[in-house]
Amino acid sequence: MLVGDQTPLVLEVNTVTATMKDVIEKVLKRKLGVDSPVIMQGSSLLYETGDDLEEDMAAHYASLLNKVPNCPVVLNLFLQLLSC
Repeated sequence: MLVGDQTPLVLEVNTVTATMKDVIEKVLKRKLGVDSPVIMQGSSLLYETGDDLEEDMAAHYASLLNKVPNCPVVLNLFLQLLSC
């Protein structure tokens, strides 16, 4: 689910064939134009980017890129405008 100013968009992903990297690169960045997605599962951060991100956290997020959680996650767009 995408959280923003508008109605949420639900994205269903085949977790057998897709990875979080696929979702981030092919859907969020390429199709929706999201620059810096923040992906959460409950209160846990699964992915974020930024210049001030510590190396250990960057490595942890990178280790999750080849996986996709088999449950709902929330993407925070923080005032980014979506376009398809």
